[in-house]
Amino acid sequence: MTGYERIAHRELIAWQKKMLRRPSLANKLSKKLQTKINTWIPEKVHKAITVTLKQMIRGVLFGAKHTSADTLVNASLEVREEAVFKK
Repeated sequence: MTGYERIAHRELIAWQKKMLRRPSLANKLSKKLQTKINTWIPEKVHKAITVTLKQMIRGVLFGAKHTSADTLVNASLEVREEAVFKK
């Protein structure tokens, strides 16, 4: 493992720990507020929004398949990340 990969691995471990932490008080309160607001919205509206978002995501994924460049399969992590940052 190269030095760059070791640094990336440490960053990955730190990110994973952050993602696995318990929700903060602010997160818990915002979740309760979101749940309360969702009870006010009719089910038909929820379904319409869900269908709309699914179609939008399908369109974006379809477009990305045809507009994005090929992946750098045999390149190192450093080279691939550098290409991402350039874009």
